Amino acid sequence: MANRLPILAVIAAVLLFLLYSSVFVVNAGQQAIVLRFGEIIDVKNEPGIYFKAPFAFFDADSVQMVEKRVMRFDL
Repeated sequence: MANRLPILAVIAAVLLFLLYSSVFVVNAGQQAIVLRFGEIIDVKNEPGIYFKAPFAFFDADSVQMVEKRVMRFDL
């Protein structure tokens, strides 16, 4: 049992890292653009928790957050 504890700890740490790198949060007033290999595959407009491919897959999926608020510039 003592030999299994370090192995289980490493496995748990790897799983937590993969989970952490695959979750993203969209707040109110934001939208997320999900890119896969540089192409837009989805746009998330609603606030919430969403999932993408984890970091381990060579950053195949990336997320860019964009503010939905209108910005006015007076010239």
